[in-house]
Amino acid sequence: MTKHTPYTYLIGWPLLNKWYYGVRYAKKCHPTDLWVSYKTSSKIVKKFVREHGDPSVIEIRKQFLTVDEARLWESKVLKRLQVTKNAKWINAHDSKAFDPTTVPRGDQHWTKQDTDAAIKWRNREGWKIKSGASVIMPKGPDHWTSKNTAAAKKHRDRMSGSSNPNNCPIVKEKKSNYLKENNPVFKEGVKEKISKSLLGKKRHRKICEHCNKNIADSIYTKYHGNKCRAKL
Repeated sequence: MTKHTPYTYLIGWPLLNKWYYGVRYAKKCHPTDLWVSYKTSSKIVKKFVREHGDPSVIEIRKQFLTVDEARLWESKVLKRLQVTKNAKWINAHDSKAFDPTTVPRGDQHWTKQDTDAAIKWRNREGWKIKSGASVIMPKGPDHWTSKNTAAAKKHRDRMSGSSNPNNCPIVKEKKSNYLKENNPVFKEGVKEKISKSLLGKKRHRKICEHCNKNIADSIYTKYHGNKCRAKL
């Protein structure tokens, strides 16, 4: 039986000077499956292979005992190589979002039944636990997904309050920087391509009946009509 061995790998097309650094940590994975039964899960790599053929360089770079070690190492290497800023790398991102120390496990995760975290989460969301393991989920006006209800207002206040870690200025800044660096629209040449594709095309326009602005159809659907601020 093959032992589960997470690993990082490098594939490349030297003649094109294009490279990809990745990680493999799926169940029962092993370095021997690279480019045999496994040819990466990246859509970018699959598209590149269809256009240019299989890579001539296929290397196992490092093997690990745990999944977290493999993912953390991949993130470290991608940041060091600055793959999002160097055109020779076809990686779409540098795995900045992964940090194993922030992933709740065991009794700390609310999805684990009969743990303090699960009970706290259910009480907060208004779930009722019957005898045994069955749980009654709140519905209708008692659920926070119902619009313009006391439950919805309570949930909105909780999510926008200072107790929500996502509202921390440092976290907001990190998220903002990550999105700026990894948004495909900001990649070199993308804006020019979008501009050229729209050049000469006339989009259907509408006049909003509430604010009297003449806007494109797509903007009207998203921000005007029944959703217009002037109406609200």
